Amino acid sequence: MKKTGLAVLALALVFISMSSVGAEELRTAPFTSLWNDYKTMVPDGWKVGVDDEGTHYTNISFKSPEPNYLLSIRWYTRYSTHRMVDGLLEMYSGPDDFVGQIGNWFGAGNLIEQGHEINIADRKAQRFMGRLARLPQGGPSYIVLGRRARLGGVLVGDDEATNGGRQVWTVVPAPSGFYAFGYFAPEEGFAKYEKFYDRMIASFVPLRDGPGGAAAPGISLPVETADQKLQRYLSKIKLQRDMDKEPVCKEEFSVNNRGDVSGTSRTVCRLFATADLRKEIIEFVSTMKPAPAIPDPAQRYFIQGNTITKAAKNIADYNLAINKYKEALIEAPWWGDAYNNLAIALNSAGHADLAKQAMEIYLFTKPADALQAQKKIYEIEAQAELQREREAAMRAKYGGRQGGSFGWESLFRYGAVTQKMSFDASGNERTISLKIVTRKENGLLRNYFQITDITSQNDIFLQTFSMDWRGTNTFFLDDRTYPNKELMTFTVTSYGDGDANITIRPANNASASIKTSLTALLKERAGQAVYAGDKLTIGEREFYVLGQGGRVGSLLFFPVEIKGLLESGSAHDLMTTLVANVNYRTSDGRNQSYTNTDLGDVSGAHYHLEHDGNYWKAVVGRGENH
Repeated sequence: MKKTGLAVLALALVFISMSSVGAEELRTAPFTSLWNDYKTMVPDGWKVGVDDEGTHYTNISFKSPEPNYLLSIRWYTRYSTHRMVDGLLEMYSGPDDFVGQIGNWFGAGNLIEQGHEINIADRKAQRFMGRLARLPQGGPSYIVLGRRARLGGVLVGDDEATNGGRQVWTVVPAPSGFYAFGYFAPEEGFAKYEKFYDRMIASFVPLRDGPGGAAAPGISLPVETADQKLQRYLSKIKLQRDMDKEPVCKEEFSVNNRGDVSGTSRTVCRLFATADLRKEIIEFVSTMKPAPAIPDPAQRYFIQGNTITKAAKNIADYNLAINKYKEALIEAPWWGDAYNNLAIALNSAGHADLAKQAMEIYLFTKPADALQAQKKIYEIEAQAELQREREAAMRAKYGGRQGGSFGWESLFRYGAVTQKMSFDASGNERTISLKIVTRKENGLLRNYFQITDITSQNDIFLQTFSMDWRGTNTFFLDDRTYPNKELMTFTVTSYGDGDANITIRPANNASASIKTSLTALLKERAGQAVYAGDKLTIGEREFYVLGQGGRVGSLLFFPVEIKGLLESGSAHDLMTTLVANVNYRTSDGRNQSYTNTDLGDVSGAHYHLEHDGNYWKAVVGRGENH
């Protein structure tokens, strides 16, 4: 079974203008399905998406330039199951069953127009209309698991599901199944594009008995050449371009039975909109004599990906290379070398499971080094297993905590290297914590080593040193009077790739010490953000959010890609991306909160945080630098 996600691509169709009701101009364009099973007229300039499971279920949707308006044409083969976005299956015995099931889902109270017979393409079709209730917002750019499943298998986008509206269906029978024409729009704007829906239905001409079926009576279809079939395959791949260009890992949130967004989330990593379609293309291309040439655009993206991979130093570099290889594989989805190099870049970026998927497709191309490729898959599997075990240990370390308030443990013990130390012969031990903290000072990010005595949460004292400082320093780590002061020695020694060795020990007890590195400290903090932090979407990008305390309380923002770097990332990779100071301590010890704090540029726009009385939220525009 193969499954493509909702893809988006502007229609490249010849403009045809036709007059409509009143003075408005109805701009439509001819459209023939990818399976050559029908032709019709669709809105000119709307974006088209493709969703299919072989030829027993297909869905081509057309989305308006403005949100919340959607047209779709679906094919259902009788008694064939279709797996919906939540994993559940839907199946219909025919048009009457579809009308009955969807009508029952709407319910009598929400059926605006009962099912009734109309004539479409000389066939007796059925039309009905229902109302979709407005579902609660899940937060900016959230992908909510199950939201679309609540629509009874009626796929509409997240915006449409959130805002509610009307949905009209026209079901046209065929010998082996039926077509279902849908139009979704907001309640108050339903009439705005209804004419496009009417035009699409009125111009519908069936050419086959569904995708892959026999030609319709009186229709003579030309025999498809190998080149034409390859172009049809490429059209399907290119319609998925926007999906395939998305970040490989995204966070998804779930809803409960009432439609409310819950705190449950999962990271979903997807390499391509569909791998099965690509394997089908690879198999088909292997039968072509001669084999098709690799297009120039694919060659260009491939060479760019190779160049970037060779020079890559951090996650952003590898992500750029990954995008280049994926672009090459949109132009030439059968190209084995591109899958191999994509796997290398993915593995270097910490995406072991996705690297395995890419290498498996490479192996499917039957390369000359198949044995070496299989060995590489085994290596990647071992890396992925090790990564999962370490993730389990990290989750256990933070007690399964995710989000919420930032307490004493979060601020001083979590994300730090801690150790008990004896400072004298009495054996009196104290617990010392070492971590990296970051705050914004006059608009610039400043990083510090923070050394804290956390023996008692009621008696916290800390010392900070610039993270750029190198050398040896002896200092007192306690504000109490002598002899209770703790005399410490702190040493930082640089070595390769921006890293440094770090040692903290009591001045009079060299055997009791913390020995670590800058990268290890940064990994501890990044791990805390990933496994015990909150999340916030800024500029359509998701970030892990971590609170930290001290003289200045700050919120740190780490891109979600950092999760893949907890094992392999360099000191540069693991640094926080955005910082906002949210409170500070006055000279008399009182805590004061900022109300408008600057974040910086994200996705080409400037953002700042504003507090709504309960939560911090990201707002476009510049804030106050602190």
